[in-house]
Amino acid sequence: MHHIGRQAFYDDVKQQIDSLHRIGYVVYYELVTTPQSIDSSVKDTLLRKFRKIVGQYSAGGYLKKDGLLAGKKYKFLKELVNQPKDHSIGLDAAIDMNVDAFLNDLVNAYENKYSKIILEPCDFDTGLNDEYNCTKINNEAGRNFFLKDYRNDFITNRIINSPDNKIVLLYGKNHYYGILNNLLQKIPAGI
Repeated sequence: MHHIGRQAFYDDVKQQIDSLHRIGYVVYYELVTTPQSIDSSVKDTLLRKFRKIVGQYSAGGYLKKDGLLAGKKYKFLKELVNQPKDHSIGLDAAIDMNVDAFLNDLVNAYENKYSKIILEPCDFDTGLNDEYNCTKINNEAGRNFFLKDYRNDFITNRIINSPDNKIVLLYGKNHYYGILNNLLQKIPAGI
């Protein structure tokens, strides 16, 4: 999956998902969320910690309405759109599943493995959708753990323990090799 692409790409994804649904496949897709039970102030803090690790927060998509991507304007962006919402690419809420880690679990795992994320006044003074110029955590291994490794392990375990026999994975390409390698290590040969 591309989180930014041409509309024709997403139209093709929708057609493929529709075809796979007709022959009994369920789609597992990525989307880091928070449990509904999480209080809004806790969610706000978690999102700010996410932004401190990653360096940006992209509510509504990576491509902004003003034509900016990560705060910069690029000529090639005029042909691109953000990844459409679930139903627009053929996902069916009745059968398909968001199989991804919760944000609170990600933050807790990061803090347990590396260190507590300390938010500064700048982190609170900068709106979540505003350009982020505060001090970002400079830890590439931690960033990879947060964005890929922890989630890939979580996703792999859900796949292995799933009762579903026909599964389609709809994740960004940065998850491909991590999930594939995990599956190859965890599933006995010959299955």
